Amino acid sequence: MSTIEAATARRDRLTAQIETMLVDWVLAPVVHALQALRGMALVTAATVIAELGDIQSLR
Repeated sequence: MSTIEAATARRDRLTAQIETMLVDWVLAPVVHALQALRGMALVTAATVIAELGDIQSLR
């Protein structure tokens, strides 16, 4: 298996794990809403919300 194929397989496994964990996450609706923005895919949206936490608490 080439390095590129290995990296692609790892990315796919991690994305699948994020999708699985997102089902039970209270902030999942926020992740889904962010994905409506151009260029904001699942991994990016989940990472942003994981870093920020509950956006409403930032008020």
